[in-house]
Amino acid sequence: MGTVKLLLEESAQFEMDAYEIYSVFMASIQKDAAFWEQLANEELDHAGLLRKCLPLCSDENELAGIISVEEIEIIKEARKNIKQFMTEFQNNPSPGIARTMALDVENSIVENSYQKFMDTMPNNDLKQLFQLLNGKEKDHINRINEYFKSN
Repeated sequence: MGTVKLLLEESAQFEMDAYEIYSVFMASIQKDAAFWEQLANEELDHAGLLRKCLPLCSDENELAGIISVEEIEIIKEARKNIKQFMTEFQNNPSPGIARTMALDVENSIVENSYQKFMDTMPNNDLKQLFQLLNGKEKDHINRINEYFKSN
């Protein structure tokens, strides 16, 4: 598998990991369940979008200078962090910890990588995908902050 396809697959897995942790929050904190369910479902949609783009990566030459193996390792490390967050949360579930962990997930280097990719990519369908995902992730950060201000 080429570097770009590997990046998309790891990014999709990262989104699935975010879905999983938000699902754990949903099951553990009943008063906030609807909020976490909505975010979880959106992360599931993000993973699907990334996977739908795999066929768009037939020509990796134009993207070879943008995406490195090191960035894929960063995503793998971020995925490990989500798994660790899940374990920590299950040992000490609380709305405040869920909020902090969710913001860490949304602000992670992986999510910030979307900005880098869309800033440096040629104008194509893949760039539009990262623009869409970047906007959605920023929206998640705003919504998490707003939700917990009022609850």
